[in-house]
Amino acid sequence: MKLNEFLLCKADGAGLRQWLLLLGALALIWQLLPPEARAEAQADHASIFTVNVDGSDARPLIAVEGMVWHGSPAYSPDGERIAFDAAPEAFGGPATRLYIVALKDQRKTITDLGFGSNPTWLPEGKRIAFFLHQGNAGGDKPGVYSMNSDGSDRKWLSEGEKPRWAPVGDKLLLMSRHEGFPSIYVIEEGKRRRILFEKYNNISSGSWSPDGKKIVYIGMRNNKTELGITATGGEEEPVKVRWQGRIGWIPSWSPDGKQIALWVKNERGQQRLALISPIGEDPPVEIKGQEFTSFNSDPAWSPDGKRIAFTSDRAKP
Repeated sequence: MKLNEFLLCKADGAGLRQWLLLLGALALIWQLLPPEARAEAQADHASIFTVNVDGSDARPLIAVEGMVWHGSPAYSPDGERIAFDAAPEAFGGPATRLYIVALKDQRKTITDLGFGSNPTWLPEGKRIAFFLHQGNAGGDKPGVYSMNSDGSDRKWLSEGEKPRWAPVGDKLLLMSRHEGFPSIYVIEEGKRRRILFEKYNNISSGSWSPDGKKIVYIGMRNNKTELGITATGGEEEPVKVRWQGRIGWIPSWSPDGKQIALWVKNERGQQRLALISPIGEDPPVEIKGQEFTSFNSDPAWSPDGKRIAFTSDRAKP
């Protein structure tokens, strides 16, 4: 039986007209939504992909059964594993869990590390720091933790969120509001110190330069979103605002220090991965091959700088 014949069997003329009017109204509402809202709604089933820096050879990496959101990919220092988070609802939340996938294993073996999000590897590759949401499903104290890469020996480190281990040394970057405003801090030798002295309404944390001397971050203030670069020495050095525009979330500094990966929004509200140099005044350059996607985010460089792992709503081949 054809669909229209089925509908006619299930409803009289008036009922069918009402049903069609409802569908039309929903379609109109969808078209009236801002492009940003439509793009975010389409990200409900985001998965993790990897791609060459030039946009070629995009490949689906992993999707955990029962999870609709996958984000925050992070390559292990040896490049053989990727840690990521996944959740049963869009954009994560208290039920978000951490996983590791082995890249060289054709079966893509997954290790479940328990509740948490925003994983980051210690340079020696044996431990991972992560963020645990307030009201997390495990009922644990929220904040930044570290653990072994098999999920054991969880230790609370600090209140705060979105941690990032330095590429050299034993220093941990995080975003915190414990002083009453959002800022970026570094934990070193058990002590926490503020390294950002600009005032922002919100900060999406940041990423270390390869030598560990600078931090690139994204901050929002005065209705503007800025890509800023600041030194990590702890002194009140002026911030370099590298770019202002429709950009977002955690930027990622390339291993060679020459590029920063982030996402930008185009005129249609679609999030596209882009690259920008930390010096100069040139705008971000969109990575090729994203024409048929609406949502791309959370870029993370491979240790050799040849590929980027990211979250996307793109269709899997």
